Amino acid sequence: MDLFLKNIDPIVVKKIDEIEKKKRFLARTFLKVSLERKEVLRERKDYDKERKEKS
Repeated sequence: MDLFLKNIDPIVVKKIDEIEKKKRFLARTFLKVSLERKEVLRERKDYDKERKEKS
């Protein structure tokens, strides 16, 4: 969504854009780490299940 504002300092607009880009980056990083952790836990659970079956 585009916003059209009048009489806004370009420096402020640039700073807001930088903050938004950083937030998006952090959100993507958080999602990536969360998915990786979930996968590691799933693999560990599968490993433990196989180990119990062998015993």
